[in-house]
Amino acid sequence: MALMDVIDVLQHQFVAAAQNDLMARIASGELAIEQKRKKLLVAYAKSFWVSIPRGKICKFC
Repeated sequence: MALMDVIDVLQHQFVAAAQNDLMARIASGELAIEQKRKKLLVAYAKSFWVSIPRGKICKFC
């Protein structure tokens, strides 16, 4: 039973730390920056693949 109590305490500490980290990232704007970066990378990848004619990447494609 004591082991279950220890696991429960550790789980609560982990959740609290994760929530604090999330709130800090939201407050600093870091999450918004990450989302914008991912959105730009997806848009770039799409435009890259559209601009290359099929078969021009390698002779086996």
